[in-house]
Amino acid sequence: KKNHTPSSMMEVDPVTCTSSIIPDIPQSTVNRTTTNSSSSTAAATTASTFDLDTYISRYDPKSETRLQRLLFIAQNCTFDADVVKQAYRMAEQHLKRRGNVKKYREIFGAASNNSNHGMVVTETEMSSEENTNTSTASSNNNNTVSHGIAYDAKWATTTLSQSQSQLETLEARLSTAQSHLAKESIRSAYLSLADYSKARGNLKESLKYTLRSRDYCTDVRSSASMCLSVIELGIDLGNYAQVHSYVSKAEHTTDLVNGDSVVAAKLKVASGIALMHDGRYADAANKFTSVSADLDGGMMYPSVASAEDVALYGSLLGLASLDRHSLQISVLDSTLFKQKLELLPWMRDALRHFRLAEYGSCLQILDQHRNTDMMLDLHLSRHASKLLHMVRDRCLVQYFLPYSTVSLDKMANSFGRSVDEIMDAVAALIVKNKIRGRINAQDRTLLARVDNYRGDTLNKVKRLGDDFIRETESMILRMSCIEQELIVQSDHPQNYRGSSSSSSSCHRHRARDGGGMQMYDDSSDEDRDFAFKDESIMMDLDCAGTGVGGVSPESEEKM
Repeated sequence: KKNHTPSSMMEVDPVTCTSSIIPDIPQSTVNRTTTNSSSSTAAATTASTFDLDTYISRYDPKSETRLQRLLFIAQNCTFDADVVKQAYRMAEQHLKRRGNVKKYREIFGAASNNSNHGMVVTETEMSSEENTNTSTASSNNNNTVSHGIAYDAKWATTTLSQSQSQLETLEARLSTAQSHLAKESIRSAYLSLADYSKARGNLKESLKYTLRSRDYCTDVRSSASMCLSVIELGIDLGNYAQVHSYVSKAEHTTDLVNGDSVVAAKLKVASGIALMHDGRYADAANKFTSVSADLDGGMMYPSVASAEDVALYGSLLGLASLDRHSLQISVLDSTLFKQKLELLPWMRDALRHFRLAEYGSCLQILDQHRNTDMMLDLHLSRHASKLLHMVRDRCLVQYFLPYSTVSLDKMANSFGRSVDEIMDAVAALIVKNKIRGRINAQDRTLLARVDNYRGDTLNKVKRLGDDFIRETESMILRMSCIEQELIVQSDHPQNYRGSSSSSSSCHRHRARDGGGMQMYDDSSDEDRDFAFKDESIMMDLDCAGTGVGGVSPESEEKM
């Protein structure tokens, strides 16, 4: 361990383990350097651009996750107004293409101000409401502009009438299939109704129809399709308990996972997302890093997550939760995961800096992409701050590990943070017992907690002395028993019912008393009764003073 105190200012590189003496730096200079570093980091973060077209093209144009991600970006992007406008415009195009009138009215129409916002409304209720309030809706919504987009009331009315006729057609098709008792036709009709409801934004109705089709699956492929559909709807609805349940069912289905590697990879992606939302970051990281390359050609899992998402989730979760050895095997040296990291060069560079113990550069790269790639992600945003704090804490622990004394000013300069922030973070880690040290606030140093080797040595000597006394007393006791011809027979391992006298559990203690011998039996009553019943006890005639077989001469005369 090497020391570098503020007086000598010896700086030791944690990678090369080389030291150099540098002159003292005034506190004002340190504060100015830290401020400039923080401002440059913030500027780099703000200046980083977000290409919405490239980002959203990774997902299936018909999927619900595409719409949810567009709306999430539009509602949470704070650094670029053009991205917000573009997200709302692309969301409007998606809603019109899918015929989702309910969501369209909630976002761009007068329904956004109603009390029913966020509630699931059926097509019949929407149609009746639209028919009874057609004139009112037309007068109120023709000139409504929300988020820079004019509300199209005519399209909403026309789409509702077309959707109602399409729904009646699908229900008639289901009734016909049920009357003919054709399982495949019934399953197909239920899935068509599920797709129809999902396109219109009624995810719960879609889930209901998908679950009903489960009873009509006739082969493994149809069962796999049903499980994946339920899992996708569970992720879209945020019902991650259902995702866990159906992932487990799919994994235990015969010849489903082993027979189709693509299905197995999709199940790992879905399971990883559910585990991440449950806060089980290490398990989620193992799921993402073990996804095979079979999905790479098919844009990974476009209705749920892209290949870039899997690389981002696996890397960040691994940095935050996996130990260094597991991170090395699962992320840094994994041939499967390295291919996905090529899609995110900045994350690959962050991992490289972490491996080389360049923790400041690693954290700086993560901070630059925090507002764009992390906070605008539908699933990662609610965990991004916590995961980045975990990565920072881990870097602080790894940085302090080789040293016995560290200057907090140098530590703050190395991490690109203020001294107060570093001091608060280190204090929290000391409270959690992740750093075994103490802070010297006057000298602004972090001191490693020195183990009490003298006390440990004294305790070890005391234990050795106690063991020596106990063994000596036992030895003296054995020698005394031998001198007094006192024999203690221990239980034999072969003791069991019907054993002979040589293996009996009865113990006889013989001791000299004057000129004679006395015998004491310390066996239990059960063993003694059993020994007498078995007639296997031989008594010493000389010391007992009885006849053969334990009968006295007087008793023999009476008999």
